[in-house]
Amino acid sequence: MNKKTAFILIAVVILAVGATLYLKRGSSRKNVLKPFQALGTVAAQETVKLIGDQGLIVLVVPDFGGTAYPTFDAQMAAFRTEIQKHPGITIAGTETIKVGLSAPPTTSKLKFVEPTLAARAPVGPQPGQLGELVANYTTAKAIVYFVDLPELNAGDVAALKQQGTKLIAISDWQPYYKSLFADNLLQLSVVPRPQPETGKKPRDMKDWFDRSYALVTADNAANLP
Repeated sequence: MNKKTAFILIAVVILAVGATLYLKRGSSRKNVLKPFQALGTVAAQETVKLIGDQGLIVLVVPDFGGTAYPTFDAQMAAFRTEIQKHPGITIAGTETIKVGLSAPPTTSKLKFVEPTLAARAPVGPQPGQLGELVANYTTAKAIVYFVDLPELNAGDVAALKQQGTKLIAISDWQPYYKSLFADNLLQLSVVPRPQPETGKKPRDMKDWFDRSYALVTADNAANLP
């Protein structure tokens, strides 16, 4: 083997190794979003089941004040894409709620949006807002919260019972959700697992979802803290 041939072979090996590392890195980056895409997809599927594959829904999403959150964007894009597969369901409106947040986290920790207290004005979901939403969207079959539910006041409870609107919370688990399930005010909560499951490699969106999240209904809410 002459020097020229050896040089070419070395160059080919270097390029092959570099390409492999690049592809692996790209795949890893894509996988970072997989749990959030799975969350949006499965949340949409469960919403469809809950309202019988037909009707209007309302979304309540956080207003980050211009801060970019790619993981939340991926979640919402997946939710909307799945809903679009069901012609009988229409998103009647998307309402925003201001939330107080620090700078975006540098990790992919699977925590939902947690409102913080502001010194000047309340931020995050507040008692009374849900009742107003139900009154504004009287034909909606379900309201889907992508932030923590507030503790409901009498007006919220009366509105939900009068209209029969289904309530879905895609958020961190809150202890007061138990009473909402017990009173049939909350029908579904999608929460992160305390510790993501590891083991078999996820094969589809359902596997990615089961690895990091869980569905809570009135049947299993009592098992949570």
